[in-house]
Amino acid sequence: MDILIVEDEMISRNLLTKMLERLGHTVFSAENGQLAWEFIRKQSVQILIADWMMPEMDGLELCRKVRELNPEQYIYIIILTAKDDRSDLLAVFHAGADDYITKPFDPEELRARIVTSKRIIGMEERYIGERRSLMNSRNDLNSLFNTLDEQLIAVDDCLRITFANKAFLDAAKTTEDTLKQCPFFDGYHVATGVTDPYEFKVQVEDVLRTGIYKRFPDKKTDDPANGAREVSILPVHQATGTGSRVLIRIRVIPKI
Repeated sequence: MDILIVEDEMISRNLLTKMLERLGHTVFSAENGQLAWEFIRKQSVQILIADWMMPEMDGLELCRKVRELNPEQYIYIIILTAKDDRSDLLAVFHAGADDYITKPFDPEELRARIVTSKRIIGMEERYIGERRSLMNSRNDLNSLFNTLDEQLIAVDDCLRITFANKAFLDAAKTTEDTLKQCPFFDGYHVATGVTDPYEFKVQVEDVLRTGIYKRFPDKKTDDPANGAREVSILPVHQATGTGSRVLIRIRVIPKI
């Protein structure tokens, strides 16, 4: 594993480096938080071991800055500290660290902490991989939806519009960003001219509550010549990665 050691005391830094290299890890080092921060912005690492008290930038400030980066690859952070008061240790975790080791550290304890971090990093990497796969699936699905003539809207359990396909946006003469700025039933009413948006909202809430598919006729009030519209409300499980709970399909049935 790629590990960055941040320690201003040279003897301690060299000792940590040798110990971790003997365990088979690739080790980088920095003598203060500022140098470590500059390194992390250019080079990815899996584990960061940082002393709390350092010049330039201390370990907790470095930890907070790393967490604000929000990198695609999760960095497991261990803080080295001579402090052992409860309030101090809580400060370590509040800064975003995953673990800590009290100084002077025990080699076997360090080994155990690294083994634990390796297991957690593996879980994080699997989660990120699965999330990326779901995001790709969602993007593929949205691209497919945009090729359909039927109008589609995705709504979450807070009645926020999370997606509208091209057919709906074209018919409504609006953009997805504009649509997302108003409550669902207001946006739907403005976009479609549905007779009673509040009654339609009740229908959506019922599907959210029961998970039972609904289909019913609806009529545009602004242009009756277009004929009837058939509206379907389908419950969607969140495991699809869409972030939505119902998918609303609007199919125009032309007058014969």
